[in-house]
Amino acid sequence: MYGGSCCNKQWRKRMARKKINTKTKQRPYKGHRFLKSIKEGDFFSTTTGLVGKVISQNNGSVLCKFIETPYKDPTNINYWIGDRRISPYTNVKKTRRQDA
Repeated sequence: MYGGSCCNKQWRKRMARKKINTKTKQRPYKGHRFLKSIKEGDFFSTTTGLVGKVISQNNGSVLCKFIETPYKDPTNINYWIGDRRISPYTNVKKTRRQDA
């Protein structure tokens, strides 16, 4: 009944002709910006509470030095503190900071 019906074949042809929209524009959260828009040497904070500084940028990643974490577990602290490469499309807030 379902495998050979005429309507099913027509539906498949119609769906095969439809174009998938792949040009959706990414936008940061309200009040945030993407990490790729922050200059090298500026400080930022992520939505999870990590605080860091942008060291360098390229097309696929941003090298950051994290200096504060909201985590209490020593394994999480050891993992996040220091240099890390993260996505340039990470939602962050620019912060004013002069140390580190």
